[in-house]
Amino acid sequence: MLEARGLIAGYGALPVLHEVSVVIPSGGAVAILGPNGAGKSTLMKTLAGQLPTMGGERLLDGVRYDGRDAEWATRQGVVLVPQDNNVFADLTVLENLRIAARARRGVRGDIDEPMERFPILRERAGQHAGSLSGGERQLLAISCALLMQPTVLLLDEPTTGLAPMAAARTAEIIGEVIKGGTTVAWVVEQRPELALERVDRAYLLTAGEIRFEGEPGAFLEERRLEELMLQG
Repeated sequence: MLEARGLIAGYGALPVLHEVSVVIPSGGAVAILGPNGAGKSTLMKTLAGQLPTMGGERLLDGVRYDGRDAEWATRQGVVLVPQDNNVFADLTVLENLRIAARARRGVRGDIDEPMERFPILRERAGQHAGSLSGGERQLLAISCALLMQPTVLLLDEPTTGLAPMAAARTAEIIGEVIKGGTTVAWVVEQRPELALERVDRAYLLTAGEIRFEGEPGAFLEERRLEELMLQG
């Protein structure tokens, strides 16, 4: 389980998150919704250890790791897939997979597994990752993250900017990961229903604060999601 309690974090001396509390239960999935600039990416980076905390607590399976960095978090299986720069664009698909398979100390992933699961990766194996379509690149990024055998997978807007079919396919893949028992936090701004149909709980983050939390159905009610998003 990954948890934030009264988390305060940001950049330099400027806090972006103001006493944010979220719970991502083991084997469960949550969606973090919110408009642009709400602090969603800051929250993911802080949970991944890439940003230090200014206050509050972050806990992994009940153990505080406020003073730990991203390397420690990765060793524990907390893996972040950022929205941008989530693959090595100048390296081939195969080289990206090979790096990911060795990225987590003590864990060695099998690169044949994602290529068998997603034949397009095998077809593009010798192609530079930067030349892939948006959907293919996101597929590669998620595959690289899964090769690290995460205990917690943090996804920062994995469907944003994708064509509708590519976004739907990416959402299906994430749904399969969730059904497989991986603990997932899924940040979404555009087309939030893709996430809400697949997670157990959702949080609305605006201006660095949690404004609403509840079951996905509470967000999916007619006009309720629109009303909540407009509150931001």
